[in-house]
Amino acid sequence: MWAMLPVVFVTLVNGVLFTAIVFSTDATYDTLHSWFRLVDAHAEGNVSTWLNTVLWLVAGLLAGYTARHARDYRKSWTSVAVLGVYFSIDEAVMLHERLNDIFADFGQSLPIATYAWIIPGAIIALGVAGLLLRMVMSLPHVSRNAFLAGGTVFVFGSVGLDGLGGFLFFQDGYNGIFVVLATVEEACEMTGVALCIAAMLCLVERRRMDNAVAYRVTV
Repeated sequence: MWAMLPVVFVTLVNGVLFTAIVFSTDATYDTLHSWFRLVDAHAEGNVSTWLNTVLWLVAGLLAGYTARHARDYRKSWTSVAVLGVYFSIDEAVMLHERLNDIFADFGQSLPIATYAWIIPGAIIALGVAGLLLRMVMSLPHVSRNAFLAGGTVFVFGSVGLDGLGGFLFFQDGYNGIFVVLATVEEACEMTGVALCIAAMLCLVERRRMDNAVAYRVTV
């Protein structure tokens, strides 16, 4: 669970700086706001984006290692690896955010106006869950529960809270409630990925040999 340490740290710094901005004066507002932009969950190209990118890349590399050495469900593990690398790239270059620019009118024409990518994102999440469910359920209980918890927390944040955030943004614009919701949403996403990393690390067995250390995937 070492992966949760930077997640907790960035989220706490985000919350502290935002609180400081709320109670800032004209003399301190600009300085505090410039620091807040470094960790703002809704902004891009900052520490939060970098951390998300790294977490997804680590998840993808671990899944690729597992796919190479696992006895069963190699195609499923390969799919997880591809998804991890893709989402790492997505975080770095903002692929899904571009859908909001292209299909902004569609998002606002929904019965509940929100970001355009929420509906296709929910459909993709259901499809991925269906494809990987057998593999996840075959894992030892610790890894299985961590995967299920991670996936649930991630989808709750990325689809549920982000969809609600889009609705609030189109209703009232960028305000304090939106910032708080975006921070919680980003924390849920990073927590979900961190739990999946922990689940995969639990599948790697470490053995001491005479003058070396050997690693073996246990699935």
